[in-house]
Parts: sequence; C-alpha cells; structure tokens
Amino acid sequence: MKTIYISLNHHWKESSPYTMQRACQLLNFQFLPYLTFKSWQVEAHVRKLCRKAQKKHSISPLAKWLGELHKRDLITPPMPPIAICWINAYIGYGVFARERIPAWTYIGEYTGILRYRQAIWLDENDYCFRYPLSPGFWKYFTIDSGSQGNFTRFINHSDQPNVEAIGVFQDGLFHIIIRTMQTIEAGEELCYHYGPLYWKHRRKRAEFIPEEE
Repeated sequence: MKTIYISLNHHWKESSPYTMQRACQLLNFQFLPYLTFKSWQVEAHVRKLCRKAQKKHSISPLAKWLGELHKRDLITPPMPPIAICWINAYIGYGVFARERIPAWTYIGEYTGILRYRQAIWLDENDYCFRYPLSPGFWKYFTIDSGSQGNFTRFINHSDQPNVEAIGVFQDGLFHIIIRTMQTIEAGEELCYHYGPLYWKHRRKRAEFIPEEE
C-alpha cells in the first residue's frame, strides 16, 4: 500500500509517513487514484464529445504528445517526494517537496469526480477544476475533488508558480496533470496559478484541522 507524508504543522521536515487509509482519515477526504465519473451518463457524454473533438482535429498535438509521454504515469500513478503540511487557518494545507525535484517532472493527475457544472457557478467549491471540454454554452464539465481526490487537491495558488496544470489527451479522454516548471528544492512549496476566474467566483474554503491520536 502506498504511503504519503503528512505534517500537522508547517515544518515539512517533521512530516511522517501514513498509509493512504490513515491519511484520508486525518485529512477528511476519500482517496481517488484516477479520474472518476459522476455517472455512466456523464462518462458516455464525455467520451462522445472527445471522439467528436478527435474527428474535428481540435485536440492540440501537444495535448496528444503529452498524453503519450505520461501514459504510464496516468495508468500507474507515481508518488512524488512530497509532504502535505498544515500552514495556517487562512491558507489551510500545502504541498511541499521533501527532496529536490527536477524541472518538468510529472507530479500527478488532478483527480476527483467528473461531473456537469452549470455556467452560473452556483455548484462550485474550492476544489473544482474546469475540465478542458465543453458540451455547450450553458454547461461545462468540472473535476470536483471537494471530498474525493488525491494530494494534488492541496496544491495552493501562487502568482509565481513553480508547477503547472496542463490538459493532456490519452486513451480517448482529457486529463489534467501537474508537472514542475523549474527545479524545486527540498522544503519549497509546490504552487500553480489558479487563473483569474478562481478569484472572481470562489468562496473561501473551510479546511478540516486534524488532531493526531
């Protein structure tokens, strides 16, 4: 069973390994190693739209190339040398490097529940990520990791990011992956830019503060 490092304070050097089951109990979420569909109807709709996009040649060569490059990572997700650390009540948790991570390293896929999202933003939370495919003007898809996901849901925003979230296309579907943009030294927090729409429409999230037994 995979383990993940967690620190209940801001000191990443004091992080300890936990089983994924115990980590989920501490951090109050359900671990999802892969992107999961809300229902079979959503999956059928997404796959149909992806097939149409392929036929129209509207999927970028870069998205396809990156999908092939990271195919193995998507099938068998690696666990990078990171620790989830509590920062403070305002920011919540963050993800920190436990050792040096080279530039352009695959960190992980942003997983969660893929579902419909209304364009008026009434059903969003701070863990929602826009899926790079739109079925129509008034509807979109979103990857919701509010209660189910992996460690990528704890990566914070920065105006000077050192990782990026990018859409890749593999096995007939889009995936959102996180990769480093530069070398990240041990102790540095991993952050990416959430984009302007995040700050316009999101509300402050309520973090679960654990207490180790």
